[in-house]
Amino acid sequence: MNKQLSFQQMKLTKESKDRLKQLGYDTPTPIQQKSFQHVLDGRNLLGLAAAGTGKTLAFALPLLKILPNISGVHCLILTPTRELASQIQKEIAPMAPLGRRSVALAVGGSNYLKQKEAIDLHPPIIVGTPGRITDFVKVGDLDLKETSILILDEVDRMLDMGFLKEIYTIMKTLPSKKQVLLFSATMNSQIEKLILSEIPNPVKVEVGNIHTPVQKMQQVIYQMSREEKYKALYTLLQDWDKKDSGILFARTRESADELSNFMEAIGFNIETLHGGKLSGERRKAIERFKDKKCTFLVATDLAARGIHVDNIHTVFNVDLPDDPENFLHRVGRTARAGNQGRSVTLISHNEQRFWKKIQEFCDLNIFYSPLPPLKEIPQQVKLPEFNKRNKVKSKTEENPVKANEKTFMTGSRKVKRSTGKKGKSKK
Repeated sequence: MNKQLSFQQMKLTKESKDRLKQLGYDTPTPIQQKSFQHVLDGRNLLGLAAAGTGKTLAFALPLLKILPNISGVHCLILTPTRELASQIQKEIAPMAPLGRRSVALAVGGSNYLKQKEAIDLHPPIIVGTPGRITDFVKVGDLDLKETSILILDEVDRMLDMGFLKEIYTIMKTLPSKKQVLLFSATMNSQIEKLILSEIPNPVKVEVGNIHTPVQKMQQVIYQMSREEKYKALYTLLQDWDKKDSGILFARTRESADELSNFMEAIGFNIETLHGGKLSGERRKAIERFKDKKCTFLVATDLAARGIHVDNIHTVFNVDLPDDPENFLHRVGRTARAGNQGRSVTLISHNEQRFWKKIQEFCDLNIFYSPLPPLKEIPQQVKLPEFNKRNKVKSKTEENPVKANEKTFMTGSRKVKRSTGKKGKSKK
């Protein structure tokens, strides 16, 4: 594709064109345009692009065109989290010939038997997390012998979460002749090793600088003492239009819960997302946020790569992340799909070491702004006891997805993935 074509001029299915027209999408993004013909030609592909650049449609649109019109599971899409898997299913299903029946979901934390019923219908596409797909394969409930296309979405995140063993296990069950598409926001040595060992001659498609947030994002930095953070946030939110959506990122579950209590106390409707929440609670929180039933989502880095919501006005980094890569994924939640967006980062003096790492990793176009005159928080609003917290070493956010993938629920019983033996769940 040497010239810019509209979606209506591209070799897409009628269902895809109708859906894209309904969504108001006219032309492909750079990653969609550069990947399209390679996928149609059956090439293995490594697609590198920042968050919010349309990687899902980059593989979904050509995939729906090349899927064979015969029974069987022909494509497997692996994602790091159940939230992202569900998002991909919802994005692809309206463009698929049989709608939701064309795309089955296989993720941990949800009822195994219901997912098996959907898989037994032999849908052409299955979207799942590595742990749950491995469960199905090991007990013989999923046959991938006819699966000719494997898509690894956000492969960097899957490897960070320790799913490399599961990925290798799954790949061994696939036919030797298959097309593999990897999409990632970053590139590292683990991805290179995976490509060299399992994926012959991939074409590399890279859009922009993967260490640079999208250009349409305004980045504002405020520096302050730790004790001033909540007062600064309160001041910055005085003129917030509650029709706009925002995400506030905290480093730990504890600080996320404290931030949520604060936001509710100053009058905002919020949802909270972190690893201490059950999968149903996290799903409900994301759905309410997407449906504009709350103004803010308070989240840990668990959510940084799993939320794909358009028109997020501002991302607030209330705490800096330990891992600089997570900063890039946090701010990638705004300014998506060509829209404007803003990132506001509050840096306390004791976070300078984190900020230095972020600046070394990311190519940031930032603006240091002086703090406006800070407004007094109403006396009835309870603030965290910072001095007390500093004396206690607080754990950073654990990775609940990997832990939850070790088991799956069948009714009221818990089944161990390693043995398949049943045992009573703890009450």
